Amino acid sequence: MLTMFDYIKEVWRAINRIHPETRTLIIVLLFGWIMYSQIIGETARQIDEKYQKEIVNNKKAERYSKEKAIDINEQVQQIAEIDKDAFDVLLLNYHNNTQSLQGYKYLYLSCLTEAPRSLDTPTLQ
Repeated sequence: MLTMFDYIKEVWRAINRIHPETRTLIIVLLFGWIMYSQIIGETARQIDEKYQKEIVNNKKAERYSKEKAIDINEQVQQIAEIDKDAFDVLLLNYHNNTQSLQGYKYLYLSCLTEAPRSLDTPTLQ
């Protein structure tokens, strides 16, 4: 009965009987296969991890927006009520990283919320 050590010795002897050029080729091919499988596996893992983080961040951003939207609307409404000279109160968001197809950057404004003086006043949006 062969022990594990005897089995390893026999495998080692069999490897040593292989021609040196063939051994080198086998080693290079095994090394290449291991590197390839590691690169593919790690790349797939990183892509999946990045995708999962993006999903979590999007859900957090959506939850935050839902929680804060009511407070923001109340604050804009308070501004409209306090300032009697205001016709309409707008909360604008600007994006300065927008650029045209030609490569020119420009300022892009979007209205987040609006509080008109009264319900009869047509909104500006």
